[in-house]
Amino acid sequence: MRVLVYDSNRIIRDNITTILLMQGYDVVAVKDKRHILSTCSKMPFSIAIIETSPYDEEVNNILEKMHDNNIYKNVKVLIYVSEIIPGFVSNMFKIGIAGILFKPFNEKDFFNRFSSILSKSNLLPKRIKYTIINNVNHDIVFRHEESKQIVRAMILGISARGIRFLIPNENIHLNVGYNIPLTYMSIGSYKMTFSLNIIEVVGKEYIGLFENISSFDHKVICKFIYEKYIEKNLVS
Repeated sequence: MRVLVYDSNRIIRDNITTILLMQGYDVVAVKDKRHILSTCSKMPFSIAIIETSPYDEEVNNILEKMHDNNIYKNVKVLIYVSEIIPGFVSNMFKIGIAGILFKPFNEKDFFNRFSSILSKSNLLPKRIKYTIINNVNHDIVFRHEESKQIVRAMILGISARGIRFLIPNENIHLNVGYNIPLTYMSIGSYKMTFSLNIIEVVGKEYIGLFENISSFDHKVICKFIYEKYIEKNLVS
């Protein structure tokens, strides 16, 4: 499910995008309100999260255009506001918004409110497809208990859920269900450890899901994914 995100504050925009990527949504971030309509018309979106206020006439006019033009009829709009005044909310619902998200930004409250609105609108995705970053150019290192060898494996892809990796050593083989209790990985100068549970094996390629990973380490991974992802998915 693809989500458009517009917020004039880069930090908030980045935080929203990272949270949604972690939860398996495909996200396109827009940093200039003038590009909201053109972006929505170029590719299919299910949801748009758009910052506005009772006093932002430019964005509110954009919302009216989205309501009046059939090109955007399949895009459910959630507005993100810091304040409301009498009449503003009713006017927003008259032009078809699906719900309201309130500032200030809080990670847990934001996603709970976002999910609640989607649930009430029957928009929750039935299947989550996590964004995968390929060509990572990083390795993982772990000890193979059976052979007592230290194994260095090449990461082929990484997502918020786990990694796909290649073991060049022909003498090492992992079966589905195998658990690597202590895996070492570095992102830049930061080093982390976690467990990996192998869920798929194709030749010498493996897919493992993260287990026993700290919240901080998980956020470091998701920030890395976001930075790589946003290079291709940030619209000026």
